[in-house]
Amino acid sequence: MTILASLVVLLTVPDIVGARIAPLRVAAADAALNNRSAAEAASSPWAATAGSPLRWAPVARMLPPRWNHATTAANGTVVVLGGYYGIPGNTGNALASASRYSPGAANAWAALPHMTTPRCALAAVALHGTTVFALGGCADYPCGSPLASVE
Repeated sequence: MTILASLVVLLTVPDIVGARIAPLRVAAADAALNNRSAAEAASSPWAATAGSPLRWAPVARMLPPRWNHATTAANGTVVVLGGYYGIPGNTGNALASASRYSPGAANAWAALPHMTTPRCALAAVALHGTTVFALGGCADYPCGSPLASVE
């Protein structure tokens, strides 16, 4: 079994209607994700036209591959925290690592400082879009040691 290390971007979820997407919402989502105006985003390759089919687009590979991790959006980027490195059902390690994906022309991952506690099956939230919190989770897999800590 291979653990995937790719991130695929869904253009928009709330506006899916009969496998179609609303172009204005896609432009707004693209603008929000890339810190651009809606007018700039409407001219991007992500902007759908009326009747366009829903599309997925592969982006740069995640470092390292992981599962059972947490993600949140912060300051126009996607932040991935913790998770588990190993094959489901086998022994492995909870991760303390964190990475940030910068979309658009950058299309790149950058390592962030490690959390103080390795954790998988955690939650993450960004406060005001800039401060990221890792909440709870487990210190191992399967979850024999639940965590009550936040960092």
